[in-house]
Amino acid sequence: MAEQANAHGRRVPVVAIGGTCALGTGPGLPSREELASGISGAYGRPLEEVLDVPLTGKPEEAAERLAAYRAAGARHAVIGVAGPGWHAQVDLLAEVRALLA
Repeated sequence: MAEQANAHGRRVPVVAIGGTCALGTGPGLPSREELASGISGAYGRPLEEVLDVPLTGKPEEAAERLAAYRAAGARHAVIGVAGPGWHAQVDLLAEVRALLA
């Protein structure tokens, strides 16, 4: 994209992704499948198509997944948190960010 933008004298656009996460473990934390089911219903997409959208598991796993988006050109991520304990979720997202730095 940068190559095309430069060739036409335009600024390189910012590619952003959006998603949801339920990082770590704990009672009441939704699974990847549960989160994907909600996304599937909300956006009318097949479950298999959106199963990889939610970030779940350990911060290292989420960082690996976000690194793949970065490698594909994404430069900004908007991530919502799901389940109880949003403070803990945000702390885990901060760990993800540090791993990507």
